[in-house]
Amino acid sequence: MKKIFVSFAAMTALVLVGCNQPTDDPNGGTTPAGAATFTIKNESSYDLSDVKWSGVSFASPDSSDLLKGTASKKEVMEVAQGYLTFTRKDNGINLRASLLTIDDSPFTILNTTLVFEVGNESNSGTLSGIGLLPEIGIEYNDNIVVKNDTVSTIETIAAIPKQTVFTLKNTGSGVLTLTGAAPVSVSGSAEIFSVTQPAGSIIAPAGSLPFTITFTPQAVDTYTTTVTVKSNTPSGDFTFTITANGTEPKPIITILNGTSEVLQNGTVDMGNVTLSETLDIAVKNTGTAPLTINWDAITITGVDAAAFSFDSLPSDSGTISVGNYSTLRIRYTPSTIGIQSAVISVLNNDLSRYSAVFTIKGTGYFPAPSSITASADSTDSITVSWSAVTGAGSYKVYRATSPDGTYTFIATSATTSYTNTGLSAGTAYYYKVSAVSTYGESVQSSYTTAKTKPETPTGVSAASLSASEIQITWNSVGGASSYKVYRATSSGGTYTSAGTSSTASYTNTGLNSNTVYYYKVSAYNDGGESVLSSETSATTKLTPPTGVSAVVSSSGIVVSWNSVTGATEYRIYRSTSSGGTYSQIGTTSSPATTYTNTGLTAGTRYYYRVSAYNNAGESTQSTTVYATTIPA
Repeated sequence: MKKIFVSFAAMTALVLVGCNQPTDDPNGGTTPAGAATFTIKNESSYDLSDVKWSGVSFASPDSSDLLKGTASKKEVMEVAQGYLTFTRKDNGINLRASLLTIDDSPFTILNTTLVFEVGNESNSGTLSGIGLLPEIGIEYNDNIVVKNDTVSTIETIAAIPKQTVFTLKNTGSGVLTLTGAAPVSVSGSAEIFSVTQPAGSIIAPAGSLPFTITFTPQAVDTYTTTVTVKSNTPSGDFTFTITANGTEPKPIITILNGTSEVLQNGTVDMGNVTLSETLDIAVKNTGTAPLTINWDAITITGVDAAAFSFDSLPSDSGTISVGNYSTLRIRYTPSTIGIQSAVISVLNNDLSRYSAVFTIKGTGYFPAPSSITASADSTDSITVSWSAVTGAGSYKVYRATSPDGTYTFIATSATTSYTNTGLSAGTAYYYKVSAVSTYGESVQSSYTTAKTKPETPTGVSAASLSASEIQITWNSVGGASSYKVYRATSSGGTYTSAGTSSTASYTNTGLNSNTVYYYKVSAYNDGGESVLSSETSATTKLTPPTGVSAVVSSSGIVVSWNSVTGATEYRIYRSTSSGGTYSQIGTTSSPATTYTNTGLTAGTRYYYRVSAYNNAGESTQSTTVYATTIPA
């Protein structure tokens, strides 16, 4: 009968649950103790029929069929171990699955479950049975033990027991059952080899259980035993041989980096080192006899040996007692940027490792400057600053016109700042800095940016709009994001902020009438504020005359008003309708505040307005008044 390992591909996925406790009987009463109650669910993509457990049919809700996605329950008056048989309705193939249920845990066959096919010799090519396959795997000390292999690395001093832990693993897809009262056994005298059994007999797929073999040599000699593990694996018992040695006391040299052992020809990495750092290495005696070290013969060799040195050697006599250690301090002083390494050899009396050899390595590392900042000084200069780097003799400054652009070297600085001049106004610049030491240049720092200040606005002028408003205008400045307007009440006086504008004009409101105001303007962006522009000024206009009246006289209509401070003349306007067009009809020089309008048509109504005027310009017109001439 042949066995072929296959994948249970796209056929069935059955869930089987078993329970050996008394349960309620759906027809009344309880299932007797010891009976196994099974529920099987068809989770495959096929309809099944004639489903049986060890020859006993399952009850189906409607028929003997077990359709996909349905479940049936069967009470079996025997132990929960047996086999399933069923028929795939789509092709009529009869199948058999050998199963072992554990307590009441679900048991699932997936489409990807690894099974084995038992060929039917009398009907070649058909599938007569399928079942989940358990398999034993054994490991110790991260080593895999092959069946019928020999393990030969166990040794201890005569009469001193040594325990070795082995791990049983289930590397198959079925449940692994260890059989017998003592499933793990050893041959030979129990005084020399003994077993501490696994704490259990069931191992689920991918699960594990440890067991321990204790070796107690009676003399300095070689001993052999055969280990046998009994289980339900189709491949039978798993056996392997242990060859162990009883030895005389001897020293064992162990190199430790902290708590980690450095193996023969292993590597100790000191990591990134800027200028110089030390590392303590422990040389420990883990044997059973005194360890002797020839400290004078310890060596550092290799191309980069000059970068490493012994900062201090142990001051002991060179003898390390059992369980004790001496400390070796190694100093790494990089001579270049990058990885450097050397080989250290420690001569000793451990015959298995007479020269303990390991590699020490480190990476010469020079950090880039940090805390880099940039600020604009003027329209054409930016100062870049950064934190000092220990060991740096100078710094290199690089510049680009975009964050991800090409950074071009522009200068070397002996200090932690550099002022970049000759720049364009209102322009953003990006900078990176590297540190330079005797053994090279560091990587470049992260970038920083600043924008030069904008140019000073030109063409600044001011014009009065009314008695309370003056408009200031100027030429726009490239690179400016806004403008600031400053005002004073005398030429060269103290300028205070009057307001800001995002365009090249600003109207200053709320001013006093007939008053001179002086203005300066600056441009602003991320780089800061430009210097103030040249000064300009304007005088607010007069307020319109008040108290205006119109009275008919024998000679015409007399228009009167109150005097306006600062006015040099008054202008009189007339219309023949209230909302009509007003035309200037006359002018009076201050301080005159009356005007007689003659030559009018009898019996006609006339409307009047008056404005005040001086060098700042003409005020707005007054309110409207009217009068009607005497009829003819």
